[in-house]
Amino acid sequence: MPKVDLEKIKRLRLEKGLTQKKMADYLGYESDVSYMRLEKGARQIRADQIALIAEVLGVPLEDLFIKGGNDQ
Repeated sequence: MPKVDLEKIKRLRLEKGLTQKKMADYLGYESDVSYMRLEKGARQIRADQIALIAEVLGVPLEDLFIKGGNDQ
């Protein structure tokens, strides 16, 4: 199963000038701590969340996954 590129998500978020609080708002969380856990890998990102993150960041969904095979 492909892994989400958390570093890329963080980099793109920062390039767009979006805070963790703003991303939390987009995902429907009440606090930025919940989003921070996603971005740090402490919480699993659901398929609907990764699709929304890609939309907010303005990138194709596949760009948010680590390239190089399914086992990475």
